[in-house]
Amino acid sequence: MVASCLKEFGRIDILLHCAGIARGNTQWANGRWRPMEELEEEDWDRIIDVNLKGTFLVNRRVGIQMIKQRTGSIVNVASLSGVVANRGVLGHGAYCASKAGVIGLTKVLATEWAQYNIRVNAISPAYMDTGMVERLKSIPGLYQTQLDMTPLRRYGKPEEFALTAVFLASEESSYITGCNLLLDGGYTAW
Repeated sequence: MVASCLKEFGRIDILLHCAGIARGNTQWANGRWRPMEELEEEDWDRIIDVNLKGTFLVNRRVGIQMIKQRTGSIVNVASLSGVVANRGVLGHGAYCASKAGVIGLTKVLATEWAQYNIRVNAISPAYMDTGMVERLKSIPGLYQTQLDMTPLRRYGKPEEFALTAVFLASEESSYITGCNLLLDGGYTAW
């Protein structure tokens, strides 16, 4: 990926890292999501590998290039679930842990790479109205509970996420680094 970008553009100015998964292969059993005490190690490993290790590997590789350039902006996508435990949804412990790790990694990289004029921030969205959350809307009572816990009483819009990402990647946020910006409709305010 880095080699392709360098070949095409000669440099890398911005990284938006948003790969992530919420579930493993065996978390659904007997018509329900498994709680943490039943979580299989393979599911834990898969989620941590994609969400946290993947973020580390991509940030490190792109960071090496940005260090050479002495500039850059990295925006990692964490999650509301990295700040608070998911309410009403079993089996999200590995996801919550992985996204909390992304927030911590973002802060460490921000402090280490500031000397190279590289800013590293994270966005922690709550539930965004995308195909990924359609399954949650079908769980009886869960959708309404999530709306009730969100002061703005709705899921976020993809364009709201996009505008936030553009802001953090741009020079408009040139004095922001190590930030975890909650895009949560007020979910964590109470």
